[in-house]
Amino acid sequence: CGNTNKYTFKAIAPSGAPTIAQAYLEDNKGNKNISYSVDRISNLTLLQEAFTKDDYDIIYAPINLGVKFYNNDKKYRLLAGLTWGNLYFASAKPGLDISDLNDNDLYLFGKGSITEFIVNEIFEKYNINPKSVTYLASTAETTNYLAKDNNAICLIAEPSLSTISSKLNKMNVTINRIDVQALWKCIHNYDYPQAAVFVKTNLFNDIKTISSLYSALEESVSFCNSDYAGVAEISNKLSYGLPDENILAKAIPASNIKLVRASLCNESVNSLLKIMNIEALDEEFFAF
Repeated sequence: CGNTNKYTFKAIAPSGAPTIAQAYLEDNKGNKNISYSVDRISNLTLLQEAFTKDDYDIIYAPINLGVKFYNNDKKYRLLAGLTWGNLYFASAKPGLDISDLNDNDLYLFGKGSITEFIVNEIFEKYNINPKSVTYLASTAETTNYLAKDNNAICLIAEPSLSTISSKLNKMNVTINRIDVQALWKCIHNYDYPQAAVFVKTNLFNDIKTISSLYSALEESVSFCNSDYAGVAEISNKLSYGLPDENILAKAIPASNIKLVRASLCNESVNSLLKIMNIEALDEEFFAF
């Protein structure tokens, strides 16, 4: 008779790398025992609200946000780390390097988020003193700013950076980049966890359910990292608004999408939290 188990999951995911990572699953490919739906959002306030309600089985969110709510009520636990940094300083300035961050006006995004912490840590450790720092509302806004002033130095996340770089390249403007992740790793010798997959704590009581979900996500992440044409096709079908295959072939590798199960994230997450002065986590958080 075969396996009649059917697992149903409802998820919420921010646009960008987390949406790309789950595209194959959202398109209902892979594990046929899984019924999966997702609300894709651009407003991070909705992610915070999701942690306080019971509307979703799965929440794709910044690691510090998931940690904060776990320490509050333990409703959602870590299933896996998902993205490991997609931030870059970008500008058409010739020969752009870290020294250019000194005594220049910088345009950043992510005020109050893990992005601000990562950038501030780099500024401190590399003794960077910008002329001014202006926080815009989102990476979409820093991208638009760079489009208007090509020589501005802006913090931009992938896939937005590869998209604007391609557009400007057609106008004979070359955008150079500084890899924030590489700067971080030179300081701390590990990749920082940026976004992660959080799942309702009670679902971890059923190992078959949680293992089926993890396997399906593994398949989805493998797809996004290998089939750029397939991701572009899903983007068009489901109205993601992602760039074409050629741009995704650059943007996805630069997004550092990698599924790492919770038990293997312990050291990197705790190291980051310690630096951020965030309350330590109990072992149950990493139990999968």
